[in-house]
Amino acid sequence: MEARPFQSMPHTFYTPYRTKGSLALPSLRGIKRVTKPMSLGDPQPPRIEGDRRIMPARPVAAARDMAKVMLTRYPKAYDSLRRPYAAARFWMRRPHDPDYGVFALFPECRGVFLDVGANAGMSALSFRIYNRTSPIVSIEPNPFHEDDLRFAGRLAKSLTYRMWAAGREDDTMELHVPVYRNVPLTTEASLLAQAVTDSPSLRARLGSRMDTDDFEIATCVVPVRPLDSLNLDPAFIKLDVQGFEHEALLGLEATLRRAHPVLLIETPGEEVRSFLSGLAYDAFTYLPRESRIVPETRCATNTVFVSSTNSGL
Repeated sequence: MEARPFQSMPHTFYTPYRTKGSLALPSLRGIKRVTKPMSLGDPQPPRIEGDRRIMPARPVAAARDMAKVMLTRYPKAYDSLRRPYAAARFWMRRPHDPDYGVFALFPECRGVFLDVGANAGMSALSFRIYNRTSPIVSIEPNPFHEDDLRFAGRLAKSLTYRMWAAGREDDTMELHVPVYRNVPLTTEASLLAQAVTDSPSLRARLGSRMDTDDFEIATCVVPVRPLDSLNLDPAFIKLDVQGFEHEALLGLEATLRRAHPVLLIETPGEEVRSFLSGLAYDAFTYLPRESRIVPETRCATNTVFVSSTNSGL
């Protein structure tokens, strides 16, 4: 995809709610408002869309998302509860997604956990529940989350982060962030504008609210770097970059060939599957209740890819 060059036009500054105290959220400096997307029609059930597999949200996750949407009516409450909620879940050893239990199946694998699309650090904290020792390197382009990642680092320990996006080569691109009632819905942010406007999960969360004046998309220019530039030999990689997975993997190819890490990828498309198959990776589904992986035979939100050379399988 051809990157959009940085525009010299003046930006309007997006400044979210602020509160006093150590848990206040940072502003999105450099964010500019853009127009609301076209109506996407009535909410549609999750489905196969293009080459991406879109699965229904788990009931607990759906209820949690609904609660978050309701809290956007009270931005200060949303702000004050975010980090204490994340900390409480971590201390209670409750991952934000049970699929992260897959990382406990590979005790023989030693090395870094590369968290690509780190967001506010939820995946790093979930990984740390199952793996107490591996260093964590988080990659996140959204400047909104830098303080969140610092906070996650204090909880998880041995966590460093980079504030850039993963791509094929050094570049700059626009990050598109959906905003509802002045609250950034950063888990849906993407380098691809269409990945935001066409997101079934975002539509499932907001429904017709996406067609109101309460909803808009903000953009900011972020640096893009190939992950190979880190010169790491990771044991584990999580990849959740809202439609930009293939580009991120192209910038990670040398690392994959050298280190053969276990991968956890959200809704991988056919390009991603073909690319990883060419590197001798096989696709598996993690069964949380049974704490095991099985060859992938059905659609799932997350797919586990394990190299045929991985002795931890």
